[in-house]
Amino acid sequence: MIKEKMTESMITSVLGTKRSCKRFMSPDKRVKLARDRANADQGEFFFAKAKMSNGDVIPRPVFIIGKNEDSNDTEDVIVCSCTKSPARTLYDVEVQLKKKTSVRTNKIYTIHRDQMVFKINHNLPDEVIDSIIEKATQSVQKDPR
Repeated sequence: MIKEKMTESMITSVLGTKRSCKRFMSPDKRVKLARDRANADQGEFFFAKAKMSNGDVIPRPVFIIGKNEDSNDTEDVIVCSCTKSPARTLYDVEVQLKKKTSVRTNKIYTIHRDQMVFKINHNLPDEVIDSIIEKATQSVQKDPR
């Protein structure tokens, strides 16, 4: 976990250059974003600049499936993409964020923490988080033959 007091150099290392950060957000918001990014954990939603398979970078919600300090490291996090489109496969889990959202558990990516724009404050019941993790696991398991 991040300590309450972060130095300016720590914030800059997480968020990028001081100049680019100061232009857009207050120091308090920069510290909060740095903490949120550093402590991102399984079951949380973030709005992120996610690179798609065609190379386009699209801002969209992502669901973190990697565990902090376990499968996520200090630079990257493991996420599932989210979309406002209705569920298409048995691996999609519908949740209600600001809008109805489908977590695409078979669309698993690793993104850099710098790509996370802000944390979406939304708490899912543990059963829903467990269902998302289970479906993500099933989507990559080898079929028994």
